[in-house]
Amino acid sequence: MAEALFGTDGYRGVANESHETGMNPTTLGRLAYEYVCLERERTDEPPTVIVGSDTRVSSAKLREAVAHGAALGGAEVWELGEAATPVIAKEATVNNVHAMVVTASHNPAPDNGLKIFARGGIKAPREDLTELEQRYYDSLEREPRQVSPGHRRIYRPELIEDYLKLAVEFIGPGSLKDKSVIIDGANGAVWCTATRLYEMLGATVHGYAVSNDGANINNGCGAAHLEGVKQFMRDNPAITGAKNLIATFLSDGDGDRVLALDRNGRVVNGNHFMYRMAFGEVGIVGTIYTNPATREAVIGNGVEFHECDNGDSYVTAKLIELTNERGAGFTKGGEITGHLVEIGRASCRERV
Repeated sequence: MAEALFGTDGYRGVANESHETGMNPTTLGRLAYEYVCLERERTDEPPTVIVGSDTRVSSAKLREAVAHGAALGGAEVWELGEAATPVIAKEATVNNVHAMVVTASHNPAPDNGLKIFARGGIKAPREDLTELEQRYYDSLEREPRQVSPGHRRIYRPELIEDYLKLAVEFIGPGSLKDKSVIIDGANGAVWCTATRLYEMLGATVHGYAVSNDGANINNGCGAAHLEGVKQFMRDNPAITGAKNLIATFLSDGDGDRVLALDRNGRVVNGNHFMYRMAFGEVGIVGTIYTNPATREAVIGNGVEFHECDNGDSYVTAKLIELTNERGAGFTKGGEITGHLVEIGRASCRERV
């Protein structure tokens, strides 16, 4: 049996290993090509794919291979360069297109990976990835051929600006005026958006590991390594002691996790966020690792709690299943790690 490439949150491995399932440009280019061909065969039209990456040293070359492979397969490719996964997924939702993100999320700098989002910004379902894996192995005996002479690659950095405008409009312009926050960007993909977003909301931002230093992505920083920013907080009592400090917010390498610390360093994790997200919902989806107290509190507020296996792709799949079976009211879920998911009904109906 062929080796499965995709796990619960994409395809990951040590970057630039040369074997046929290694995390290298040849493998990722071929996967992008085969995914586009698969989608084109299903719909009889060329798809549009947003391509971006985190800040790892290996990401630029792998991102180029993904963009080239997708275009070779006939896609119109919108290139974002370095961009956080939630930015890319949201823009795929807004524009009703596909997306591919080169990232190994919270993994260390030598690793890399690939996350694929189906049209509408929903994580590609397991059955699609299984078919993609089989197509990949079948393709190893032949070279990819250009499918469409009209393929295009377009650099579209304005999509990041569109995302920021949407976020500010949703949260409220000036809503954090006279407040301050600490941002731990994990030296990852949020480096170009997190500080700007909070400043656009009116806050004073104090940054830690908010750079595109891909050699140090997730290195003692970010949502998987709290010790770095905790020391920063201890070293800067004037910042942490200020009455206008809201919290410290931490992302991981691709920005799809968020944790928070209060001024005393106490952790606010995905359980806390999910409790708040559940307000006004018919139901919410957590995982087998969701804190029992969170489940009880959600149910005590009259909201259904549904459980799935660990992994935000499983959370997404469960939300789609519930929405397709029972209609509106099942759009939000998450994990203790700070992966938070919100889907739209349009995306659910498309996957039926």
